[in-house]
Amino acid sequence: MYRGTFSQDKGDLPVASKKDKVIREIKTLVKTLGEKGISIKVAYLFGSYARGNPNEWSDIDILLVSDNFCGIRFYDVEKLLPLTRGYNNLIEFHPLKTEDFNTKDLFIKEILDTGIRIR
Repeated sequence: MYRGTFSQDKGDLPVASKKDKVIREIKTLVKTLGEKGISIKVAYLFGSYARGNPNEWSDIDILLVSDNFCGIRFYDVEKLLPLTRGYNNLIEFHPLKTEDFNTKDLFIKEILDTGIRIR
């Protein structure tokens, strides 16, 4: 889904370095999306990379919140894909429209409690 400058680093970097590298890449991705017309209000890294325990099969889970999303995940991911060509294919997008982010959903609560806020 997201390809590019981030290498998979299969054990050649300490976990903290991998996490820092992923965070820098997500910040760049968020900036790129803004330049291409999708203004990201909130971004979180969550899952194994945020917890610091990724393995060779881990993807990079990113929650993106924007008014530019329609709220149907399939369509929102399809909107992101052409804009994020050239970035890492380990990224798993979890787009939400702003009003859906402001709910008491347990999935969102888990991300807020355990994830790393990027924006």
